[in-house]
Amino acid sequence: MRTHPTWLNRMPDSKEARWRRQLRFGTGRGVRIGLLDTGVADSVPQLGGVIRSHHSVTNTGSVISNRKGEDAIGHGTACAWIVHQHAPEAELHSVRVIGDSPRERGEKLIVGLKFAIEQRWDVINVSLGTTKFQDGLATLADQAAAGGIVIVAAANNDPELVSFPAALSNVIGVDAGSFVRSLAFRYD
Repeated sequence: MRTHPTWLNRMPDSKEARWRRQLRFGTGRGVRIGLLDTGVADSVPQLGGVIRSHHSVTNTGSVISNRKGEDAIGHGTACAWIVHQHAPEAELHSVRVIGDSPRERGEKLIVGLKFAIEQRWDVINVSLGTTKFQDGLATLADQAAAGGIVIVAAANNDPELVSFPAALSNVIGVDAGSFVRSLAFRYD
């Protein structure tokens, strides 16, 4: 069963054709993924050399590059490992938007997302969210979509709560839910 037009295969330079090829082979080769989370620790042997760049959003709202990767609470490192398992040849970049407290969201998330879009990474993985709608997140999601950048964001695992940016129509919202039931995802 064909899931895409055949003319895509004849257009090797198109971004869509490149994505189709990558999905078919499943290695992630040529795909650049930005990970917005708690950072990624360099000390994990399974991720040795996998993360191409490390960045942090500071309390003053600027983004700095780090030579060494650190993870405040381990969440970002775990997510990077999962992404690496599914796309072992993808180029991964870490943007630390959460420090020691998972409650540090809001402005740092917006600054980190803006930075990731400016880097023109193909996919931006946001393994967190907020229940408060913010115009800044919606505007950035629109900019990313217009530029062909895919944002994948964590939906709230409580089905009664809406999580942003995952709930935005141009973002793929992923719900891990319970490991007892099958993994679910949704998108518009």
